[in-house]
Amino acid sequence: MKYFLLLLSLVLSPIFALNLYAEDVRDLLIYNSDKELIAYIKDNKLHSSENKILYNAVGKIIFTGDNDRRRNMKWMVQIPNFTGSRSGKLTRPNSSGADYTTHRSGFFYGDRIMEFNANLMLRLIQEEDSLWFKKGLSEEKIGFGISSAEEIPVTHLVMAFQFIKDYEVLDAFVKGQIAEWKPEAKSSMGSGTIRPLWEGARDEFIWDGQVLKKRWSAGDQEWTFDGTILRNTWTGSEDEYEWDGNILKKRWGMSGEEYEWDGRTMRRRFDSRYQYSKSGNVIRRDFTSADRDEWEIQGDIPIPVIMLVIFRIAK
Repeated sequence: MKYFLLLLSLVLSPIFALNLYAEDVRDLLIYNSDKELIAYIKDNKLHSSENKILYNAVGKIIFTGDNDRRRNMKWMVQIPNFTGSRSGKLTRPNSSGADYTTHRSGFFYGDRIMEFNANLMLRLIQEEDSLWFKKGLSEEKIGFGISSAEEIPVTHLVMAFQFIKDYEVLDAFVKGQIAEWKPEAKSSMGSGTIRPLWEGARDEFIWDGQVLKKRWSAGDQEWTFDGTILRNTWTGSEDEYEWDGNILKKRWGMSGEEYEWDGRTMRRRFDSRYQYSKSGNVIRRDFTSADRDEWEIQGDIPIPVIMLVIFRIAK
């Protein structure tokens, strides 16, 4: 088990008063369980123990390395108050959605807080006069710090989060945690077919539990789904969508592609023209008299995989 000591080089105070909104420059030291220094923050830069600069903060932007060139931009920090009830966001440059969300002293995977806090990665807690990072929903401590009445820069906390996240491989950890809480991810991925109800088998898709593809034609339209990420196997990260149990959205870029499932209907968010209702094994488009936009499902296919087909993402 790895432990991290976040030691703020400030005057100690017996009263814990944490405010992570300020931009004051403070030193922050990160130790492992053997009390060996593995990283530290000085002058808004996170250094490895070998004194290599891994990240630096300029205003509300985190950069990789020791420069502030646009190509080195890592995160746009939009956190009004880390400890408060108003959510904050960490977004990539030119991205329409957040990769991580903050809320009440916690870091969450994705752009929203899931039911039961299933996507919680790290939370910062107070025990006596120390600050501790705890991992996910567990009580496992992976870091602690000495608190102070002084204000702590939120960008320092974000750089520490990025370092610990990579060190502990927390993205993979939280995906497993989400799978334990999501009924759809816990169950079998199933198998089956989906085809237009009135246009025969030419556009029929098959799902074998791992890959979605057209039955009768080969090409670049094969998609995988691991319970969270849907990926075009030919184009890779250019065509990746993320599923959180309710929302399907494109992972990268500013396309604004988001699709929602409420238990009965599927719709493209912000565009009511594209809404479908599921009744039994048939899905029909709402608000239209045309019967050609109807789909028949045989077998057991995950909802986000069905969305790929009916919204013409998979072709």
